[in-house]
Amino acid sequence: MHNKRYGMALLVLLLIPTSTLAETRFNISVSPPRFILKTKPGKIVRENVRFTNVDTNSGTYHLKTADWDLLPNGAVKFYEGAPVKGSCRPWVRIERRVLTIRGNSSKNFRFEMHVPEKAIPGECRFALLIAPDPKTVRPVRVGKIVLPVVGRIGIIVYLRVGKAKPELKVLSLRKGKLNKKTVPMLLVKNFGNAHGRPSGSLVAKDAKGRKLDLEVDQFPIMPGKSRLVPLKPVEWTRKGYKASTMKLRFPMHIRGKVEWDGGSVKIDRVLR
Repeated sequence: MHNKRYGMALLVLLLIPTSTLAETRFNISVSPPRFILKTKPGKIVRENVRFTNVDTNSGTYHLKTADWDLLPNGAVKFYEGAPVKGSCRPWVRIERRVLTIRGNSSKNFRFEMHVPEKAIPGECRFALLIAPDPKTVRPVRVGKIVLPVVGRIGIIVYLRVGKAKPELKVLSLRKGKLNKKTVPMLLVKNFGNAHGRPSGSLVAKDAKGRKLDLEVDQFPIMPGKSRLVPLKPVEWTRKGYKASTMKLRFPMHIRGKVEWDGGSVKIDRVLR
């Protein structure tokens, strides 16, 4: 079994404003917030997630699994009822449903996935949701109105079974809007049976002969799905890359390589 874990800032999903966290005593962090796991049929996959209660008070939390999907706008939608078709939630075992953590303390939380012998090669996914015990949540007062507040954090899990892998193909290069700015975009489709996350840096030369770097937006593309992938103009500083303020002029010659887990494609095209 092989797995990849990624840093906290990428996919901690808070469904309440962060400014209210101290008010609700739901001041908790998780590490890692995302797992990409690989296994074979008939195996048991065991993992740990570390919860840290950074509030001074003790916290009690409820845990459960959920299915999830990505919406066209990039938001995550959770499905907390019965498992959806193809879900691997029936394979999941979690250590407990209720967890108490003292203030300024951490705890490891164990979960397992019991993969059936006859599991079909492919990728399934689920989320481990953690929410505060409703009895311990302090409501937020807005004027004379007292509002209950509910928050959750979703730990995202991808599980690849057998030889599951992404197979990305660039269908076209076009213009699109990113933060009200016109930028190059790649239309990419995933023909594989696991999610793919394109990455890479490309070099562009615009109509005025100016050169600039384009950074590939690293956002997951699910099996069978297509997505417009922005190529974000960036510039190098002593502190690293930052968004470029240069106004782009078309036509633009774009060259470089787009990569993902298990594959890559060269780009050498003119965008008019």
